[in-house]
Amino acid sequence: VLTSVAVAMLGALVGLFITGLPLSIYAQLGLILLVGLAAKNAILIVEFAKEEHAKGESLVNSAVVATHERFRAVLMTAFTFILGMVPMVLATGAGAASRRAIGVPVFYGMLIGTLAGLVLIPLFYMLVQNQVEKHKRKRQARLAAQGVVPAVGGEVQPAAAPAPQEQPFSKGRHKHKRR
Repeated sequence: VLTSVAVAMLGALVGLFITGLPLSIYAQLGLILLVGLAAKNAILIVEFAKEEHAKGESLVNSAVVATHERFRAVLMTAFTFILGMVPMVLATGAGAASRRAIGVPVFYGMLIGTLAGLVLIPLFYMLVQNQVEKHKRKRQARLAAQGVVPAVGGEVQPAAAPAPQEQPFSKGRHKHKRR
């Protein structure tokens, strides 16, 4: 998710560079807007991929299915927003500079972030999830070698210990209470 936001930010900065606009306070407000939209698109794909993987699909298949299933929703949202920015990018007249300063980074950021994100989000999901699963397998093997059994939630619990044996009378203490 963070990678897709970074790619969208890079797209916004490229757009500012191409058009020769400065990174003004208006452009920075556009970047904040861009962060939310880029993250939303990435979350749509990653959450669906996690659900598919939890159902038993392979890591690669779950990423491909998630991208395929969420492709239309991501593109509709992104391109509606991108096309909505066109009047701000092409603004003329009074107040055009502030509208262009917001419109250009959001337009370019969403365009590049969406197109690159549809490839990079599933790829990075597979890479990160593969590392998480590899680390989990190593941890479980290490704990099993130590005689520790991980619980359902991943919390570590010691293996069943033998029941404590009662001590015989010691140090003048008696088992029964005095009456």
